[in-house]
Amino acid sequence: MFRRLALAAAVVATGRAEDVSYPPGSGFFNVRDYGAKGDGATDDTAAFKKAIKAVQMHFQIIYVPNGTYLVTDTINWDAWITLQGQSRDKTVIQLKDNASFSKPVIRCMFNNNMSFSNYIRNLTVDTGKGNPGATGIRFNAHNHGVCEDVLIRSGDGKGKIGLDMAETEFGPGMARNVAIEGFDVGIKTPGNCSSAVLEHITLKNQNVVGLENNFPLSLRDLKSVNKVPAVRNTGHPMALLVLVDADLTGGSPDSVAIENKGKYYVRNVKCAGYKAVMADGAETVAGSAIDDRFNGDQLSGFASPKRHLNLPVKETPPVFDEPVSKWVVPDASAEDDTKAVQAAIDSGAATICLPSNVQYMISDTIVVRGNVRRIIALKHHHGNLRAIRPEVSFANKPMLRIEGAGKEPVTIESLHISAWPTNNAVVELASARPVYLKYVWSSAIRTTAASTGDVFLDEGGCDLQVNPGQNMWLRQWNPENNPFDPRNPRLPRTYIINKGANLWVLGLKTEAPAIHVVTIDGGKSEILGGFFRDHFGPSEYSWKGNSPVPGIAVGPKVPYFITRDASVSATYLSYGHAPGKNRDLQGIEVRGAERKEVVAQPYIVGLYNSIPENAPSARPAR
Repeated sequence: MFRRLALAAAVVATGRAEDVSYPPGSGFFNVRDYGAKGDGATDDTAAFKKAIKAVQMHFQIIYVPNGTYLVTDTINWDAWITLQGQSRDKTVIQLKDNASFSKPVIRCMFNNNMSFSNYIRNLTVDTGKGNPGATGIRFNAHNHGVCEDVLIRSGDGKGKIGLDMAETEFGPGMARNVAIEGFDVGIKTPGNCSSAVLEHITLKNQNVVGLENNFPLSLRDLKSVNKVPAVRNTGHPMALLVLVDADLTGGSPDSVAIENKGKYYVRNVKCAGYKAVMADGAETVAGSAIDDRFNGDQLSGFASPKRHLNLPVKETPPVFDEPVSKWVVPDASAEDDTKAVQAAIDSGAATICLPSNVQYMISDTIVVRGNVRRIIALKHHHGNLRAIRPEVSFANKPMLRIEGAGKEPVTIESLHISAWPTNNAVVELASARPVYLKYVWSSAIRTTAASTGDVFLDEGGCDLQVNPGQNMWLRQWNPENNPFDPRNPRLPRTYIINKGANLWVLGLKTEAPAIHVVTIDGGKSEILGGFFRDHFGPSEYSWKGNSPVPGIAVGPKVPYFITRDASVSATYLSYGHAPGKNRDLQGIEVRGAERKEVVAQPYIVGLYNSIPENAPSARPAR
């Protein structure tokens, strides 16, 4: 019912190890099979284009083994492709010197707001020498997509942009563990109606500015070594910068570390060498540090301190690595694959692999337990795990349940579970172990009383319910269903319900008139950067049915936040898709028997919060 794997000459990036092999037949295309040499002398441009043509729209991987791949033209595609290097420093895609080149070396093109699931991982892009107009990567993603564990460098320090995210309607998308050396601008974001999350970014030796921001951006852990300004938050109407934990060094006494003309929330920023830490419009913020500062509106129902919750921040846990010969792939030959998948999990193996070109049809809950440390799937467009008769099989139980005890984390990555056309693709957490869900798609994630380990969610988006005592960290969260769509009556009308947990969110993007975050019973919810895009105006929806919080009446207007005897803080941009689309009810707050409503029509909210005055502030862990 399952098979163990022979060692193959391909790799999946974990971000922490170089040579982790992929099993054969898992859905990857080796660029060398299409003629690439990687010898630093042969022009490999045509080989990359052939591989992309073979893979296009199949959710599969172009694997690039170690070597230096010389190119003379842009490597580009629209959507659904992962470009995967063997190791960040030894897999190099390099533009030929003096190529008279004024384009990106790699480009994910705009495709009518449909550039879904583009991933670039574990490689270096070098724009060579004598190419001052070149850009390293022009990255685009919509809803899902990450540029991760990537070095972008200029051979002579020149070049236009290192990481250009300025495609039309970029995002939401994410860049993490990215280093950029040289170029006029290290990173540039677009001035359009979307958002991005950046984390663990290193910028060095830019000529004009390290980062130029023009839209809602959540950025944590920025390291800059630059004489020029590290960050420029422009005066574009969409510019909202949330910057947490930054070390900005190497500055010139002629420059400031942060130039600001837009809206921002900045926390725990240190600089060295600059004449000042920030120029905030006409105001110079003197000194070498900013502890906690914002501009824009502050909204509160009850009296609250002028600060975020400052919840502790934990890094995502390391991903378990072991030789591919120990991996297990479940058999998929039966009409119902439930027993085969469960048998693979219960085989004693630590790593289970679900290939991208295989779909497992299941009729009962799959339980992750025992010795399993990692489930690695290569996303299948229609679901790696797909429900058989979801309206019956999973009406009252989850499709995937994670159990177990111990201190070692379990990681599930790039998994797509589907119960289409119902909304029954539920992941249930019931483990004392730390759980890391990395790039997992489902309809809902719910914790139980047995879920006592830390939970980390990266680049997902679904109905989320978090129960008391849980600690949870979300990065790039994107729920966007329209819960008032009569075609989908089963969809929830609340995206996140926090029942007494600690919930930290770096980047929350929404696209419909649901209640965004409910926080009750002593819970704490901190939203560091939100892009709330309402496609539907008040005349197109109204609340009907039960309230998500018994005793708190809702309707007909739908708020972003409901908070009862709990704490919330958020910085966000409220964007109406057209005139009249913006909602004015920002929050409903209840303390004891007293209720207050926060009614306003702000564009950018520097700080919305409901924090009892005596609530302690927890500084973020570095």
